Amino acid sequence: NMKNDVTSNTPDGGRNYKIHIQLSEKAYKRLVALKERAELTSVSEAVREALRVYDVLINEAIKGKTIAIYDHNNPNEREILRFF
Repeated sequence: NMKNDVTSNTPDGGRNYKIHIQLSEKAYKRLVALKERAELTSVSEAVREALRVYDVLINEAIKGKTIAIYDHNNPNEREILRFF
């Protein structure tokens, strides 16, 4: 029941939800490293940003688009990301 998970209201009338997740030590270290590389203020912010990016990627994949990473220093090198 999401209603029970509300921990606070935001200034714009939205709600904040607290969740509990378990991560392996390796995954937690990756999350902390991501937070630091992205210069974010907290691991919570890193999770929110990762969710935002993943949401965009999945939505584009659902539309049938190809998602690729290109290396500008080596134009022939690319990596195709597959989600399904």
